[in-house]
Amino acid sequence: MHMPNTIQTVTTIANANDSQPLTLDEQLRRACEGNRDALDAVARELHPRLVWEARRYLRGLDCEADDVVQDLFTAMLDGRVRPPRGRGEELAHLVRLVGVFARKHGRDARRARGR
Repeated sequence: MHMPNTIQTVTTIANANDSQPLTLDEQLRRACEGNRDALDAVARELHPRLVWEARRYLRGLDCEADDVVQDLFTAMLDGRVRPPRGRGEELAHLVRLVGVFARKHGRDARRARGR
């Protein structure tokens, strides 16, 4: 299965200062600050892609890909994940983070199986 490198941005949260919808960058930044509405918008837009990416890293543990993405989203709400530094980097940033979370999750799961 091939996932495209580009995504359409679904904007559902209005900016408090005007009626302009927020970009995915802005939603991601707000989600990393604990804004649940922003995280919901990010999750609706990117969840399938992030699960697909997590499966790539997990190999034999791909049934746990949803858990990896959920852990990432929880970390975002808890303020343990920083937003991307540059504009337009939201997808690449989250894909890198899914890789980090998936590798850790995979190591932990393999250790638990070995015990």
